[in-house]
Amino acid sequence: MKETPVSCLTSLSEERREDFWASLALRYTKGIGFRTAKRLLVEYGSASAAMKDIKGWSSRASVSARVVQAVLGNGWRETARKEWDHAAQVACDVLLWSDSAYPDLLREIPDPPLFLYYKGDASLLKNPSIGVVGSRRCSQEGIETTKILSKTLSASGVTTVSGLARGIDSVAHTNALTAWGSTVAVLGTGISHVYPPENRDLFFDVAENGIIVTEFPPNMPPEGRNFPLRNRIISGLSLGVLVVEATPKSGSLITARHALEQGREVFAVPGRMQSRTSSGCHDLIRQGATAVFSCDDILVSIAPLLGISLDGLNRTKDIGVVASSAQPSAVEPVPVLAAEKVSETVVSVGEVSSVSQASNAEAVLCTSDGGSNEIESLGLPNSSRQCEGDKSCEASALISEIELHSEGFSSEEEQGNPESFTDAVERELSIEEQLQAIPEVIEIPITAHLSGTAPNADCSVGCTGESAGSSLLAEAISSTESRQLGHTIMQESAPVAPSVRVYADILPLEEKVVDSSLPLEEQIVLLLAGEESVHIDVLSRMLHVSASQISTALLMLEVSGLVRQLPGMKYTKI
Repeated sequence: MKETPVSCLTSLSEERREDFWASLALRYTKGIGFRTAKRLLVEYGSASAAMKDIKGWSSRASVSARVVQAVLGNGWRETARKEWDHAAQVACDVLLWSDSAYPDLLREIPDPPLFLYYKGDASLLKNPSIGVVGSRRCSQEGIETTKILSKTLSASGVTTVSGLARGIDSVAHTNALTAWGSTVAVLGTGISHVYPPENRDLFFDVAENGIIVTEFPPNMPPEGRNFPLRNRIISGLSLGVLVVEATPKSGSLITARHALEQGREVFAVPGRMQSRTSSGCHDLIRQGATAVFSCDDILVSIAPLLGISLDGLNRTKDIGVVASSAQPSAVEPVPVLAAEKVSETVVSVGEVSSVSQASNAEAVLCTSDGGSNEIESLGLPNSSRQCEGDKSCEASALISEIELHSEGFSSEEEQGNPESFTDAVERELSIEEQLQAIPEVIEIPITAHLSGTAPNADCSVGCTGESAGSSLLAEAISSTESRQLGHTIMQESAPVAPSVRVYADILPLEEKVVDSSLPLEEQIVLLLAGEESVHIDVLSRMLHVSASQISTALLMLEVSGLVRQLPGMKYTKI
């Protein structure tokens, strides 16, 4: 949290001080309410700009001539001056309509506040938020429910907005402070007053680790008429409002009504049928509110509002074959290079065949005039041909060991019973088998020159680790020495830069590249592939997405059983 100024006026530039004074003029002019003030602010962009064109209000903002005369009569100056003087004595900040930090969601409501006094971190006002409200005289069951929901929302990066009242509000604030989603407290009093008094410690905790906001003058004491006004700001800052417990005449239902008028989501916890404090929630559910049985019900509802796609979460066929521009789909067939010379040297490392690649393929070794060896065809090995023309490579064969990760299969089984192997591979694999059996692969260039690495004419192309090709392989990827790697090297007379196909999980996390056009959930799955665990902040930085959106997407993936959360806000792919 940034340091709070000694006076809220000291943090204002000359231009903002003028805008603040103009905002006070609009507040205290008779005939100007929240809606009229919004029309002026939308039309002119700021209160100071509006006050410089008072006579143009009628034509530009449909303001009545009577109101224009009231402003020109300066009847607002005395009361505006009193609030100005009180603000000069209070240690807080002011957020004006013209400030870029003014939350966009709050601008959208029909009756937004002209400005807000606040203490704390103003960036939380633009964080994805859920209003959590409920009865002041709540049950123990309501307290426990609020604890669970507030902690989970905050751990998911969603900010909890409430009114710092007794009961459900206090529990929501306290538990939201335990994680980085934090909390926003909207007061029904001036920022100089702590109400209720027993929440004094909580007041300063929220000011230190969250944010406290109010539209009322700093010296405004608790007044019953102000709390319903406060409730429209709670819903206005939120994507939706959750009512945990409420009696039929509870003030929490006023907040829910504001949410409906503002086009926000409304959630309600269906408590016990016999509980009077749950009767208001039951009424909301009957009227169409979303019943909340776990935090997932909230997160799934607000995910589309955050631009998070849920299309892939319940898919049964293609979730396992997500791919980026740098990581071709593992089930996509590898091109067969038949009767065609490969123009560049290729080292195949742990290459995995798809179902369409299980057909018989032969590796043909051709030599002419003792020149370099060239591969014309690459596939699963079940036969080999001897070279023709050069006695030095008679009885030599290209044997390329290819790892088969599909359950129940190996290269030995293929050679022992080719027909049964082919039949078994042709069966359709489940998504779980695909996820476990198919590692993502990418191609990266190898910049090492091939001079001096041409294989001996007396040596077969299918050499083992002692060959020059293995030396190049070991130099390019030292971390794959323990794998059974089938590789083939082909070199033409003019050396070219080779490339290497490797497992995606071999690359360091920081070097992975994913296609930003993919849904956020699929991008996350690609980054987590092959990693023991990745911190949520690292995912946020690499994908250039706010941590709150990453957290919401991760929770969706947890629900789908694709990722698992580890201690310390780290995640791993299942």
